Amino acid sequence: MISLFFRTFLLFAFLTLMLRLMGKRQVGEMEVSELVTTLLLSEIAALPMEDTDFPVLYAIVPILVIFSFEVIITFLKTKWNPLKKLFESKPVFLIKRGVLDQKELGKNRISLGELLSELRIQGISTYGDAYYAILEQNGKLSVVKRAKPDETEKGISHTLVSDGKLSKEAMKDLGLTEENVLALCRAEGATPEEIFLLLRDDAGTVTCIKKEETNA
Repeated sequence: MISLFFRTFLLFAFLTLMLRLMGKRQVGEMEVSELVTTLLLSEIAALPMEDTDFPVLYAIVPILVIFSFEVIITFLKTKWNPLKKLFESKPVFLIKRGVLDQKELGKNRISLGELLSELRIQGISTYGDAYYAILEQNGKLSVVKRAKPDETEKGISHTLVSDGKLSKEAMKDLGLTEENVLALCRAEGATPEEIFLLLRDDAGTVTCIKKEETNA
């Protein structure tokens, strides 16, 4: 019994440390790869607690391997877009600029009743009051209300440049060409490679954050 207690405590402390280092968020905010990693860790950790003849080291080594794999993949996703697309989902517009996308509702197996229920939960009682409804990467629904009659419809901010890379999807969504985005960069006194984040909302307001200079 004492042996089981210490084995359980050791694995609990070790898993807590690993998840802390991985910077895990709430379960409802996990990406698919993060959820798979967490499930695998829990299954592996359970083996030496269920079977006292099972060496603890046989659980610690796979946990370290999975942890290392998750950290490496997370880092590579920030540097290589194809890998990011492979491991991450992307936000889906269920309502875009006040127009309901019935095709996306069907693809994501969301009924109209579910969507209207989520809108009500977020304080929107009338469908027409929603300017955007976005199914985020974590599975939650983000809603942007329509502006009041005397206000400018700003909508949402679209990411045109992220860490020096242009977003063709955002350009298409805003009806911009690559030259248009380059012109926005020049107006900010920078090239795309020098920009960490370039945003433009539906009203045309531009926000630019340049990369921090690093000392050699």
